[in-house]
Amino acid sequence: MGSIKVDGIVNGNAEFTVSLSEDFSVNSIGEKEGFPNRKNECQDTDCAY
Repeated sequence: MGSIKVDGIVNGNAEFTVSLSEDFSVNSIGEKEGFPNRKNECQDTDCAY
């Protein structure tokens, strides 16, 4: 089959693209200018939002 790409906007202005595999796991995340930095408490572990 293949993969799917999903484009989105965070905080009203910063764009990103997520590439998902056939089982919907994340292959990659592309962040564009203005995308927020990861929170300090989420550097070493995944955070739920």
